[in-house]
Amino acid sequence: FDVDKSRLKRISKIVAKVDTTLVQDGHQLYHHSLLVTEKGNWGIVQQGMNLETKFARRYHWKETENFVVEPHSAIAGVKRDNKVINIIERNKDNVRKLVLDLLKENPKKILSLYKQAEAMLKGQSTLDMWVKGGSISIISKEARLVYMKPVDISKIQEVLSSIYEAKPLTFEEALINGLGPSTARALYLIADLIYNEPPSYKDPVNYPYDPFKYAFAVGGKDGIPFPVNRRVAWEVIYTLEDFISKAKLSESDKRLALSKLRELGSSERA
Repeated sequence: FDVDKSRLKRISKIVAKVDTTLVQDGHQLYHHSLLVTEKGNWGIVQQGMNLETKFARRYHWKETENFVVEPHSAIAGVKRDNKVINIIERNKDNVRKLVLDLLKENPKKILSLYKQAEAMLKGQSTLDMWVKGGSISIISKEARLVYMKPVDISKIQEVLSSIYEAKPLTFEEALINGLGPSTARALYLIADLIYNEPPSYKDPVNYPYDPFKYAFAVGGKDGIPFPVNRRVAWEVIYTLEDFISKAKLSESDKRLALSKLRELGSSERA
């Protein structure tokens, strides 16, 4: 069937960038699947692994024109109370506008602002900087550690220069032109501590689940199956039904998905 391959390639790249740059939750993406219907409609499922907790997280996308304001149909995973920075929350319009405006500034100015913000984060700031500063008092220790990750200033300058020359009008254009996690973190810190427009430090997971209900449901990683715990199996089915009922799907898609789950339930009874 005939689809716009260039458009889909661009969408695929933007979606991957959103879940690594606009959302920074400690999960490294290792799986990315683009699904396309005969009519050209698309959906994307990608999965990230947190090497510290050893838990995975899955990001679900359904066709949309919005990529930066709560765009996911679902983010399923173990909710974390800290170590998360994101600017996709609906009420963060000012942050998104500010960061986009910063990308249009001379890179030398941005690096100077970053050094000021970094000094504030380390407690090396002047009184004047504290008076004009942002929400450093409410940044958790864990979030500070995220900001304190080693930064390659020369690389950030290179990225900022490339984006500055591209003159992006939207976040999508900024992402396509190279905006990545390190540069974005620098901009978020500037937005918070210099301009008093903090990003969100809340985990955007909207479908928290117990991973142990899903692990080894029909066998181990060695491929050897073992008897399924019926109680847990039904809990999984009920949980999936809840996901489907709350998902941003058409009624026909929901009915089809629920029908498939009921078939699964029937076979479990058998």
